[in-house]
Amino acid sequence: MPRVSAAMVAVTEGEMVIAVARAGGIGVVRKNMSIDPEAAEIAQLQQRLGRPVHDFSDFNRDPESMLALLALLDDYLGVSNTNMYLRAGQGKTARVLIPYPPDWRWMIEGESSPWFPGFDVYRQGGDGSWAPALERLHQHLSPRPPDAPSPQPTLQD
Repeated sequence: MPRVSAAMVAVTEGEMVIAVARAGGIGVVRKNMSIDPEAAEIAQLQQRLGRPVHDFSDFNRDPESMLALLALLDDYLGVSNTNMYLRAGQGKTARVLIPYPPDWRWMIEGESSPWFPGFDVYRQGGDGSWAPALERLHQHLSPRPPDAPSPQPTLQD
């Protein structure tokens, strides 16, 4: 299954979602802690990408449904939220975008967290820039030849 980006809360801006989606992800847009994305946001993103955008926000109302969805995904990208905890509880890996200043569980620096084994951490700079984090993310999401090694360690189910 393709990659999925979760609700981005403070992290998501339209350009970021588009960059993730173009790198092979499925964008789910939500702003300002809104539970449901606005139809206009979804339509605008679909138009800019030239392909469908799938909205899985209803799954957030039912943790069992979200667990089932997360179990099906090969990769997951989002911010620190309940879905990251569910993903970690399944022993799965994820990629997490961390705004500055970070929450304690994500530490002040580094590309990982001891509380989330196998999670890749992409950090906003202290100057507010996401450019280095998104460049690293883009490199990790870029297609590789089938025989190329993975750029990150993964946990086995």
